[in-house]
Amino acid sequence: MMSALQNQKMKKTKILAAIDFGEKYCGIAYSPNQVNVFPVAVVEIDAVESRLSVLIEDKGVTHLVLGLPYSTDGSENKLCAQVRQFARRLKRQFGLPIDFVDERYSSKSAVTDKSNNRLDDRAAAQILEYYLAQY
Repeated sequence: MMSALQNQKMKKTKILAAIDFGEKYCGIAYSPNQVNVFPVAVVEIDAVESRLSVLIEDKGVTHLVLGLPYSTDGSENKLCAQVRQFARRLKRQFGLPIDFVDERYSSKSAVTDKSNNRLDDRAAAQILEYYLAQY
């Protein structure tokens, strides 16, 4: 459990990026100040690390958040294992702290525009909002 002082320090120093992992596409969102959250991009899985590298360098991202798509009963599933494996790869590549957040319903709650087929960036923004609400 974090003390109030540790929590305040964390809030002042973190610049966050969140990822909504998918087997073909990933959504990326960003928060420069732990208040505002911005969808950044929807990218093919093969381009995520390249896009993250640019975001980390350009925006000074210091922390990553990944959504874990638990089953409706709260258990981990095959996709959770893929997300954890992906997180290990990101950790090796970027060396940034990584946290996970329950994202069971992020894609459903991100649906606001029926004309947009890819909602992954908005789902990533929702994941980041869930994460920020915990602190």
